This record gives sequence, C-alpha cells and structure tokens, in this order.
Amino acid sequence: MPTPCLTLAAPVGGATDTDVVAYGVEVWRLVYPVAQQLGLVTGELADIDGLAERIRQDAAAADAIVMLPPLITAWSQLPDNAPQ
Repeated sequence: MPTPCLTLAAPVGGATDTDVVAYGVEVWRLVYPVAQQLGLVTGELADIDGLAERIRQDAAAADAIVMLPPLITAWSQLPDNAPQ
C-alpha cells in the first residue's frame, strides 16, 4: 500500500450548535459505564440527561466554543497498475 493521506479534524461549535453538544453527550453516554466503574463519575456528570443543557448554558455564559477530541482519518489508493 502506498503511504496514506491523513487528515485531522475536530467537531467545533457554540452553545447553539446542538449537533456538537449532542455528539459530545452521546460519547459520554457510551463511556459512562466504564467511567463509573473507575470511580470517575462525580456530581453533575452522573446526570447524563441534563448534561446537554448544562453544556449549552455554560458555553453561553462564557461565550465559549465546544470542541470535541480530534479524529484522524487515513486513506490510500492502489496505483492503477497494482496487482489485484
């Protein structure tokens, strides 16, 4: 395989960007059981259903943006003359 092309991107949005906030909350919902087993869940983090609204309120109050972890994508393409 040839050397892959790479990109690095991160979802970013503000308090009114419901897609970015919802994405972050759903990621937390997925890792919550493991975080809870490790003792990492405290206070407001346990209320997953109210988390999106709290993030929106905090981001609006601070005039902040929300940035999720960056994701790396890679792809490569075989040359036309490559054996199949």
